[in-house]
Amino acid sequence: MAVVASLSILGDEREGTARPPIPHLLLLPPEIRLSIYEAVFSYAATEAPDASKALAPLLTCRQIYNEASALAFSLTHFRVELKQVLELPLLLRILRPSRRRSITQLNILVIHLSYHELTPDDLSSFWLELDQDGLPSLNLEVLTITVRITETFSPWAHFFSDLMASDRLVDHELASAWNDFVRHWLSQITANKVSLISFTADITSMFMMARRTRVDEEVWEFNAEHQAGYDVVLNERTFTLTRRQPLKFSRA
Repeated sequence: MAVVASLSILGDEREGTARPPIPHLLLLPPEIRLSIYEAVFSYAATEAPDASKALAPLLTCRQIYNEASALAFSLTHFRVELKQVLELPLLLRILRPSRRRSITQLNILVIHLSYHELTPDDLSSFWLELDQDGLPSLNLEVLTITVRITETFSPWAHFFSDLMASDRLVDHELASAWNDFVRHWLSQITANKVSLISFTADITSMFMMARRTRVDEEVWEFNAEHQAGYDVVLNERTFTLTRRQPLKFSRA
């Protein structure tokens, strides 16, 4: 009886406690809230914070989480270092399937000691380190594989980094290795656009960005300017390949 009486008193106290006011955001119409969520979680690729910071507004309250989490996950740039990729399937399994399906942008960062030491064998070993379990659950809009080369052996390396990158772009053996590397990834992950980027210090040269659908539909080429069926645009030192629209002939 004492326990029942205590619970009754506690219930009366809770009923008498004033609830916090509803935030003004939640008083707005749903379509306006959706536009606000989109503005909050939208970042340019170069300005996107870490995923943990980008998703922090979801912790405001349960209603905002339920309303905005799918949109927030789809707009967030998730970055994973190659050494952490082994943990990626476990992290994906923690998420609900609906949240996994909401992830659209993933950046895999590969840190290499020296550009001159980067070989096809290295790329093969990178792939062997990847745990493929759980990766097919991703359906990405953009998959980015970034290779960061730390040139510490020579002060002249940064000066000649662009030239070295240009030489490597026409290196057929290395290009073929990248080709195989990405094909392995796309056999496990669905991605509409794949970017391979090489960073040397603060100087960036993009190897290739190509819009594609399935793995077996195209042959990957690293000579972007001669890739058939694509228009090449140079924007801020980034080569972007966009599939040309098929020509339509009107009848006379």
